[in-house]
Amino acid sequence: MLSSTVEYSLKTYIQADASIQEYTLDQAPSFMDLASPDSKYHDKPFIIRKFAQAAAWPAVQPHTRDGSWASIQHLLQVAGPARVVPVEVGANYARQDWGQDIMLWSDFLLHCQWDRHSELDRRQGDDRSLPTESVLYMAQHDLSSQFPSLQRDYTLPDYVYTSPPPPRLWPQYRPSASSDGVSTNLWIGPAGTVSPPHFDPYYNCFVQAVGYKEVWVAPPHCCPHKAKTPSLEASTQGRESTALAAESGASANATPLASITESLMANTASFDVFDTVEAISASKRAAALQSSLGPGDLLFLPPGWWHSLRSLTRSFSVSMWF
Repeated sequence: MLSSTVEYSLKTYIQADASIQEYTLDQAPSFMDLASPDSKYHDKPFIIRKFAQAAAWPAVQPHTRDGSWASIQHLLQVAGPARVVPVEVGANYARQDWGQDIMLWSDFLLHCQWDRHSELDRRQGDDRSLPTESVLYMAQHDLSSQFPSLQRDYTLPDYVYTSPPPPRLWPQYRPSASSDGVSTNLWIGPAGTVSPPHFDPYYNCFVQAVGYKEVWVAPPHCCPHKAKTPSLEASTQGRESTALAAESGASANATPLASITESLMANTASFDVFDTVEAISASKRAAALQSSLGPGDLLFLPPGWWHSLRSLTRSFSVSMWF
């Protein structure tokens, strides 16, 4: 049963029969629990409710407070004037009409309705009214490197320094090749954005900072449908090329880009687990798990696990691969 701190109820048509394990901060696995070679926590996802509030992240404070990522004034201030960012055009990169573009940071925030507050993040979402056209999404972008002042608004969870061993279900695991072993990316968009089912080869601490998301996960052996050949290097190449263009001020094409789309689909299943038009098998549904994430919630995800997320409201999230 969902924690009372989550204001959004799950939709009955999410294709999973059970819920992701939840903990309060007091109940959550410790640093040593996760660092232990024989830890039981390496193999399955779990959620820590209100983690970021307990860790005193400025990012999750109300929009009237300094450092809040719900504040358009703060987000404009940390960027400075006339900054541009890479965005995806389309609610879901698995769609045929998906593309990429570069736009002003200020215009992107207005598109995502960041000039509105409170009610936008509190009202119950109507799943059938979520936008599917003309959606802009900043996905898997290291925005805190582009705007370094954002790094003051959050801290890395201790979990990312546990040096966990390869989990039983993903023995080919290797940690991130970054200088400190952690790769951080930010995800920002309006209601209706979807990350289709995909897997990553790293452990992930994913924290929801602003807004609400539905989440679906399944073990590595439970590919939901139409998976491509696994290749993380190819899957990140498309987004990185657009991010580099944004940093240099180069132009990007907003029309669908076949080569980039193909690379993004390398570790992706072309299937909507938040719909019932085409159901996954009963055995895969039985193995899958579901939940909702609200402001401050942390999702721990082992490598190789399929996962799909959908924004119910405007949303700002941070993922930390390790």
